[in-house]
Amino acid sequence: AFFGVLWSGGSLFFNQAILLLVKILLARLLLPEDFGLASMAFIVLSSLNLINAFGTGSAYIRDRKSDEFKAKNTLFYLDAIALFLIFLISFLAAPYVADFFSVKLSSSESSVMLKHMIQVLSLMKLLDILAIIPTRLMTKNLMFKQSTIASLFGTLAYGITTVTLAFLGFGAWSIILGQIANHLFLNLTKLLYCPFFPRLVFSKEIAGKYLKFGRNQFVNSVVNVVITNGGDTLIGRILGATVLGFYSLAMHFAGLLVSLIAGIINRVMFPILSKLQDDKEGFRRAFLKSFRLSAMFVIPAIIGAVVLADEIVFLVFGEKWASIVPIFYILSISSFLNSLIGPVSAVFNSLNKPELLRKNGLIKLFVFSVLIFPFIKWRGVLGVALIMVVMSLVSYFYLSRHVSKIIDGYYRYTFGQLSKILFSSFVMALVVYYIKSSFPVNIFWLFVNTSIGVIIYFIPMSFLDKDLRWDLEEIKIAFKHALKLK
Repeated sequence: AFFGVLWSGGSLFFNQAILLLVKILLARLLLPEDFGLASMAFIVLSSLNLINAFGTGSAYIRDRKSDEFKAKNTLFYLDAIALFLIFLISFLAAPYVADFFSVKLSSSESSVMLKHMIQVLSLMKLLDILAIIPTRLMTKNLMFKQSTIASLFGTLAYGITTVTLAFLGFGAWSIILGQIANHLFLNLTKLLYCPFFPRLVFSKEIAGKYLKFGRNQFVNSVVNVVITNGGDTLIGRILGATVLGFYSLAMHFAGLLVSLIAGIINRVMFPILSKLQDDKEGFRRAFLKSFRLSAMFVIPAIIGAVVLADEIVFLVFGEKWASIVPIFYILSISSFLNSLIGPVSAVFNSLNKPELLRKNGLIKLFVFSVLIFPFIKWRGVLGVALIMVVMSLVSYFYLSRHVSKIIDGYYRYTFGQLSKILFSSFVMALVVYYIKSSFPVNIFWLFVNTSIGVIIYFIPMSFLDKDLRWDLEEIKIAFKHALKLK
C-alpha cells in the first residue's frame, strides 16, 4: 500500500510541475485581467460545489457492509443529481454574477464574456458525471497507478489546450476551455479503466447513511469555500479583475511549494498513520518523521523564494506581474505556517477526530468574517493576504495545542527541528542574497543561485541533523521501488 500511495504522490508532483509550467507560459501570454476574469468564473462553480460536499464518495469507499451493486448505483444517483444541480444553477445564475462584477470590469464586453465563460465552465459538472463511480472504484481498489495516468492525461490536455489557445489570442477563454479539456480527458480515461453503466436501483437506507457520514466534511467545505471565495469575490467586486489576477497568481506561487512538497509527504504518511493508530509509539515516530521531512524541504524553499522573489517574477513571469511581489511576501508567511499545519491535520484525520478540524474551521471563519471588510478597506489586496496569515497563525496554535496532548514531546521535538531548519535556511538566504546582489539579473544566474542555495542549505543541515542522510536514502529507495511497480 505504501508504494501504491507513492504513485499518488508522483501524480501530485508531475501535475504540479506541468501546471507550474503552464502558469508561467500563461503569465507571459495573458494579461492580469484575463486571470482575474477566469478567477471570477471559477468562483461560481467552486461555491456551488457545496451541493456535492457531503462526503458521499468517502462514505462509499469506507462502506464494507452494504450490497455493492446497490451502493454503487445509489452513490451514482446522489452525486449525479448534485452535479446536475450545480450545472443548472451556475448556468442560470451566470448573467446575475456577471452583472455583480460589472462595476469593476473594464468594459461591457467583459461582462458579457464573463457570463458566457461561467455557462461554458458549468459543462464541467456534466462531464464529471461520467466518472462518479470510476473515481471511487479506483480509490477503493487502490488503483493508484491508473488514477495517476488518468490525472496526467487530464493535466496534459489542459496544458496543451490552454497554452495553444492563449498563443492564438483567446485570452481568458483559453483557461476556461483548457479546464473543459482537462475534465473531458480525465473522466473518459477513468471510465475506460473502470467502466460503469447505472441501473435503476436506489437504496434510501444507503443514501441516508452516506449523507449522514459527511456532516463534518460539509462544515469544513463551507468554511473553505467562504474563506477562499469570499476573499476573491470582494477583491473582484471592490478592486477589479486586474487586482484579482495579481492576487490569484501570487496565491498560486506562494501555495505551490506547500501543495507540492508537503502534499506528497502527507499523502504518503496519512495511510501509514491510519494503520498505526493503535500503536502509540509507532504512531508518534511516524508523525514526527512526516513533520520533520515536510518542514525540512518546504521551509527553505519558501525562504529561498522570498529572497529571489523579484528575480523570479521579473525573469519567469514578466515585468507586468511585478505587483504580485509584495502580495507574495505576505502569503509566504501563511504558507510557512500551513507547512506546519499539514502534518498536524493528518493526525486528526487518521485518528478519526474530524470534529477538531471542524472547530478549527469555524474559528477561521469567525476570524475571516470579522477582519475581511476592515482589512480590505485598510490595505486593499494586501489586507486580504494579511488575513490569510492571521488565520494560519490561529490554526497553528489551536491544532498544535490539541496534537500536543496526543504526541508526547511534540513541542520540544518540533521546536528543536525548526531551530535547525531555520538556522540552515537563513545561512542559505544570506549566501543567495549576496550572490544576487553581486551578479547580473538573468536566467543563468537565477539557476546558478538557486543551485548554490540548495547546496548551502544542506551543508549545515547535514551536521545538525544526523538522520538526514538516512532519510534521503530511504526516500530514494522507496521511489525506486514505486517506479518498478507494474
